[in-house]
Amino acid sequence: MDDENASLLGGPNNAQRNSRNNKLKLVFIGASILALLSVAANYSNSPSAKVPQCTQNGPIVPLTGNPNWIDLFSKNRTYMLAAAERLAGAVRIPTVSFDTTRGVPPPPEGSPDPIHDGFPKLHAYLQTTFPLLHTTLERVIIQRYALLYIWQGSDPSLEPLVLMAHQDTVPVLPDTLSQWIHEPFSGLVDEENDAIWGRGSVDTKPSLVGSMEAIEVLIGNGFVPRKTVYLAFGYDEEISGTEGAQFVAKYMEETLGLTGKVGLVVDEGLDSLTTENRFNLAVVSTAEKGYMDYHITLETPGGHSSIPPLHTGIGLMSQVINALEANPYKVLLTDTNPYLGTVSCTAEHSPNADPHVRKLLQNFGRNSEALATYLAAQSLKDRYRMASSQAIDIISGGLKVNALPELVTVDLNNRISIDSSITEFQAQILRSISPVANQFNLNFTFTDFLDANKTHTRTSESAVGTLRVFAKPTDSPLEPSPISSTASKEWKLVEGTIHHVYEREGAVEKGQVRNFTVAPGLMAGNTDTRYFWKMSKNILRFAPAPGGQGYHTVNERASIRGYMTAITFFHELIRNFDEME
Repeated sequence: MDDENASLLGGPNNAQRNSRNNKLKLVFIGASILALLSVAANYSNSPSAKVPQCTQNGPIVPLTGNPNWIDLFSKNRTYMLAAAERLAGAVRIPTVSFDTTRGVPPPPEGSPDPIHDGFPKLHAYLQTTFPLLHTTLERVIIQRYALLYIWQGSDPSLEPLVLMAHQDTVPVLPDTLSQWIHEPFSGLVDEENDAIWGRGSVDTKPSLVGSMEAIEVLIGNGFVPRKTVYLAFGYDEEISGTEGAQFVAKYMEETLGLTGKVGLVVDEGLDSLTTENRFNLAVVSTAEKGYMDYHITLETPGGHSSIPPLHTGIGLMSQVINALEANPYKVLLTDTNPYLGTVSCTAEHSPNADPHVRKLLQNFGRNSEALATYLAAQSLKDRYRMASSQAIDIISGGLKVNALPELVTVDLNNRISIDSSITEFQAQILRSISPVANQFNLNFTFTDFLDANKTHTRTSESAVGTLRVFAKPTDSPLEPSPISSTASKEWKLVEGTIHHVYEREGAVEKGQVRNFTVAPGLMAGNTDTRYFWKMSKNILRFAPAPGGQGYHTVNERASIRGYMTAITFFHELIRNFDEME
């Protein structure tokens, strides 16, 4: 196609494309040099180490199509309310994951079990709601409930884009129903309060429905991608994704041959857009912590409560728990931790940045320990960006008030620091618990979390009980993720798209323009991207809908305005990525 015809059809001519690509190349080369200098300076946190600069490269605006396309998402009230209603319709369909179904494959055919009957209903709803998408894209149903959509690009040699979300939500605790302002699955569109109410309205149906909404609009406007776009929607992310996203990734790798061939993966983030002390920060997570569930059981002789031992099974388990909590995981901030990027960007760009943090950053190599200690004292969120976490979440023991407990069990959830490993993590558990087993004369078996054939044991003929520490086959231990580079052109593209979308008037707040600093960060939680590591070196996590509240708790609700901005983000990201060389 010649330049004149390309311009007439809304596409970039050669001069425009070369200008865009030259800009991206300059940004990419400059960022690469800065990154290399930073790595050289920061290696091993030497005394001369310096934190990386937080250069902001400005908005990247698509050259193709009509620049007024995105006005639909902010200026057309009829469309905006209709789009909000389409999200609300998805919220009204309960698609809940329960721990009891973790690692349990769905039946291959026949009626769905009651727990999963919402997923086929959601699939049918999406098919009806987005007709252009479903006639243009190929839909592949994997493992009965997971969805993969393929929007085939005109040039299959180009690296594709993968947009991820999950269909499932966490449950609603029955005891909290009275605390909900509106029914948990009401899907109420509340224009007066700028809200779409219901479980899943924040996590993550806005990303799922919003990406489909954006594609429906693009197709309607005649947009045809050069690069293939995949929508990957698992159905059990809230219970580790072993039956959903894991099988989607396997299909993409083995059937579609996408190992190492995906240009960019974008999935959910957490607290991505914040404003504090008049400073607007957009955090794009370039990595996430590891994950480990494990279990402790203690068996002791039963008997009548009128003649108890000095320590009952529950008392002994309390000693074990106390030993774990008395030895928290070390706080460590290294130059490889993406959270350092969040800290340094805030210090560099916030007019109200903490002067003590700025001072410590000036000689990070010598001050890294002091900085980590200082930041950890500010909040638990900050602490656990730099340390492994352990949470004793479930404990049970005893059956009757006058009968000694014969079995006490504890279930623990843990997130492993980006600078640690499962091996290092479990070594500290063993160091903490072994003295308790010795002190109270317990038989003790510690089974390696990664290799069940490896155990550490202590036995005694006079033992008063048997203590076991182990992981179940369904616990899905996960090492910390690879770290995606902020020197890549893909990072710069996402950063530029964020500047373009979120710095528009009214994107976050009516009538207001906010300028954002885009920074790398670390996800403390985990996402379905764990299964996509082999497909791409560029995996970014970002929550695109500002203003949502009630994440994993009562009164979950999305902002209507924020949801429109999320649709805009997906719309522009697809276009920008398509133009990137």
